[in-house]
Amino acid sequence: MPLFEQLSDREKDVYSHDYGGMVHREPKKVVQFRRDTDLKQLIEEAVNDQLSVTLRGAGRGCAGQSLSKGGTLIERYQRDARLSGFDGTQATAAASSNLCRLELALNEHGLSLPVVPVYLNLSLGGVLSAGGLGFHSITQGQTVEHVRSFTLMTPKGERLLVSPDSHETLFRHVLCGQGQLGVIEEATMGLVPYKPYTHFAHYTFDDLNAFLKSLSWISSWRGDATLQFVGSIGLEEPHVAMYGEDVAESSDPVCAPWLQQGVPAHTYVEKNHRLKHHYEIAFNTNEVRQKKGVLYSAYCFPYDEFCEHAHLLLSLLKGDKEASACVTRIPFYAIRKQDNAPFFPFSPRQKASPSMLFGLGINWAVPLKNEAAWRAVKKVLDASLLHCVSLGGKPYLGCWHDFNESHLNAFYPRASQSLEELKKQWDPKGIIAEGQLNKKRDDDALG
Repeated sequence: MPLFEQLSDREKDVYSHDYGGMVHREPKKVVQFRRDTDLKQLIEEAVNDQLSVTLRGAGRGCAGQSLSKGGTLIERYQRDARLSGFDGTQATAAASSNLCRLELALNEHGLSLPVVPVYLNLSLGGVLSAGGLGFHSITQGQTVEHVRSFTLMTPKGERLLVSPDSHETLFRHVLCGQGQLGVIEEATMGLVPYKPYTHFAHYTFDDLNAFLKSLSWISSWRGDATLQFVGSIGLEEPHVAMYGEDVAESSDPVCAPWLQQGVPAHTYVEKNHRLKHHYEIAFNTNEVRQKKGVLYSAYCFPYDEFCEHAHLLLSLLKGDKEASACVTRIPFYAIRKQDNAPFFPFSPRQKASPSMLFGLGINWAVPLKNEAAWRAVKKVLDASLLHCVSLGGKPYLGCWHDFNESHLNAFYPRASQSLEELKKQWDPKGIIAEGQLNKKRDDDALG
């Protein structure tokens, strides 16, 4: 297990930052990914060395979730995908698998993951620890809602098969739980048929009220077509809604429920859009990352509260030129609860939430070492978080959120207590490093 100080300068930079580049932390030891890594032994060594353990997937976070401060950093990400079996309706894959490679491997068998993030150079385990939202969430909800079971290595060195029928409480708290209860080694996922063609319709609006009204049909949509959706709120540019419907052949008929709007749209058909968009995102964000810190935040609400939050956010940004100059995009998704899916306490869904939610995010590119810009951005982030509390919404934990105790009590009143009880049971020595759910970020770590 190499010491951090023994790494090359490039490796030191990689393992002391996440993708966002806004947080800097140096681990004492780094375990780079190998297929034959003995997780049980690594945990035992960390206990003997009295070091905390932090798990790192692709390191694509922005809030330091995959960084270690003076502990052991264990990398769980490979550039390919490992499928250990599938039967046509489900597949078991290593949690370290690259999502892009995993999707391509499934496509060769005529199958597809139901929903994945827009950017696919992520580990499966990392996505399951956050929840997983994407274009298909309007139909398929969150990635975690399609997990049938997973193998967990606990901090006590026990390997468990976890499912809704076995260790049910662990199942609901590990998924979306930010890696606080152990290492997901592999997961069995429910699959859907691979439909390579997508019929798209793009709508643009200059008026925010008209734009939000055009989305109202989504809140009550219950159809079974395989839809895609993403929207974006513009500052100086138009507001945009992109709808899509997947089909097996380009000539197949479509349901296209958005046509009821009765307004002109730009329409086209595209093949393998999911992968094409992924490569474009990778190129664009890598360019930004050279000189600026990248961060994103997201909050989820029912339709009416989403509209109210959209108005507030736009007002905040238009009133602060310093903050608005750092905004790269204001995207949002529609997220439909899956029938019979369990409730995940740390997901962006309240237990009593309606079937369809809207997740509104902000993508930022903040000039590094620019204190004035960071203060302006943080002012908007703090106001957004407070407004989320007042509206009864919930944040998406894969993003940047500067929680304090009152935030945690508001968003996760019972779940935080349940997490602590589970940690006492499965991590009695406190080997897993604290994260967003049980510790406020070190502000002195900001770049």
